[in-house]
Amino acid sequence: MHKKIEEGFDKGRSVENFTPANVPRPYLFIGADNRVWWETNAHRFPNDSQTPANLLLSERIMPMPKLIRDALIALYCPAHLKEAQSTNSFNKACLVRVYLGKKKNPPQHGSRPATFFTLRNFPLHLNQMTDLGLDVENFARSVADALALMHWIIQVDARDVEFVLGSTPIESHFRGPSYSAHSKAAEEYQHDPRGKRFDFLQAENSAMDA
Repeated sequence: MHKKIEEGFDKGRSVENFTPANVPRPYLFIGADNRVWWETNAHRFPNDSQTPANLLLSERIMPMPKLIRDALIALYCPAHLKEAQSTNSFNKACLVRVYLGKKKNPPQHGSRPATFFTLRNFPLHLNQMTDLGLDVENFARSVADALALMHWIIQVDARDVEFVLGSTPIESHFRGPSYSAHSKAAEEYQHDPRGKRFDFLQAENSAMDA
């Protein structure tokens, strides 16, 4: 399924006025019945995830760069949590989920202060995108093009598709394992934060005879 969708998007880029979204590249499939691989590598996984299963190795969606992470904390993190969250290493794994059909409601007067904040899978709602001056129409067009392509060309139902903002390495000709050779400085500063990528773990083939 992953490969089918990737190939469909590669074809879709030749369509006039198509606004591309980036699909993580699949590199390697390891089946649950690959006993040799699992016997050799199962110990590398957490203790509760060592049972052989179908495994797909794909391109990592790179996190948002530090400049943007700091800005999100400054704008949206509750004041009493900012100091701790600005140095929390877990926030380096920052992907932004785009919610074009929802608005973030402000805290109600008298409500309890938030006790938790994280940049992992950070939800960015429509009114927040507008407040930040982002090009909402461009995001909406990219999402619409992706859904239309998946439905009409690739013929999958796009169920539970997730659109996220990460970053794309500026040296985009590097693919696969070569990412691991990038220095820490490159990971922090040499990424284009406009990359739009998504997940489709539950997508299935759809019938087109309705």
